[in-house]
Amino acid sequence: MAVVPGRVFGAGGEGFIRCSHASSRDDLQRALERMGKFRQAAAWQPQQSPGTVGAL
Repeated sequence: MAVVPGRVFGAGGEGFIRCSHASSRDDLQRALERMGKFRQAAAWQPQQSPGTVGAL
């Protein structure tokens, strides 16, 4: 799984990430579990933009 900052796609992408997931379902599940552990360990909080759904 690759994660790219949303800002590289223009000003509207600021505060978002883009995930490329050209992998098997099992690999994606492991990647998401690792990302969740990182988020918990870093006490990271997602940014929320008005009017967005599911933004990170």
